[in-house]
Amino acid sequence: PLRFLSLWRAVAKASKAIEAAKGVQYYKGIGEWPFIQQATISIWNSMEEVMQFAYKDNAHKQIVKQTKKERWYKEDLFARFEILNSQLIIF
Repeated sequence: PLRFLSLWRAVAKASKAIEAAKGVQYYKGIGEWPFIQQATISIWNSMEEVMQFAYKDNAHKQIVKQTKKERWYKEDLFARFEILNSQLIIF
């Protein structure tokens, strides 16, 4: 129970870190079950900027360390996709 509180305290730090990241076009945190199943989706200008944020940004690195220390996740998955085409469809 307490680890979920520390996780939610870190959400604001994570949001500020990605908001300030160079090269991010869009990001959104989502949760299928709040407090239980969490995910972040983001769109970046380049893979280099993703790697810079993921592995060299100090704020993000601290959150990753805390995640491991506090064992916030039972499992995690990082998947990268390439956007081939995008268009706005209005119904």
